[in-house]
Amino acid sequence: MSKIIAFIPYSKVVIIWVSNYYDLALSGMCCYNKKLCRFKTNYETMEVLIYNLTLIEKIKWKKRQKLFEWCIGYHWTYPYRKQ
Repeated sequence: MSKIIAFIPYSKVVIIWVSNYYDLALSGMCCYNKKLCRFKTNYETMEVLIYNLTLIEKIKWKKRQKLFEWCIGYHWTYPYRKQ
């Protein structure tokens, strides 16, 4: 089970892949302290919770990302996304 490891402002998040978006990235994968993590954004406060991932969770998240890329494209994958 993943646990919260950080609480940071939205502007400091290093996004890798977005799984939920509404005006800003609400959830997905990010890099925090050079580790693959997941994030969840509080829409009202623009603050982000960073969660540590277990090995199984990392595999599941990378699988979701790869399936999305194969079916839809690289629209929410960074750095492939055109800024």
